[in-house]
Amino acid sequence: MAKNIYLSFDLTRDRFVARDFLKELSEQKYEVGVVGASKRLPILETQRDLVLAEGIGKANLMVMLISPLSGASKSQAQEFSAAGQAGVPVIGVYVNGADLYSNLPGNLSRNQVYGWDWGTLRRRLK
Repeated sequence: MAKNIYLSFDLTRDRFVARDFLKELSEQKYEVGVVGASKRLPILETQRDLVLAEGIGKANLMVMLISPLSGASKSQAQEFSAAGQAGVPVIGVYVNGADLYSNLPGNLSRNQVYGWDWGTLRRRLK
């Protein structure tokens, strides 16, 4: 069965990295569909949680791109929270020089964060 993923990333700093990640993912020929990704939502803050829950609820895995400032990203924290409420598991991928010492959004467990290595990610995306 194919995984349906939601891609979470810092909208301010990581748009181009997210584009590159999706391009490389498509080249891997994995049975993975992307059902949503971080985006600016021109709606009231009170409606944002409902819209996020609907989009993230279509996924069975969230892949969160972790950059050095992801721990301070309000949008990634909201997406992480929405994934938890929807029961969608989350894995992280270190990008842009992030490492074991980078702050993580929400309560994302460090043992669920991996380097940008397609061999490792293939096992996690099965």
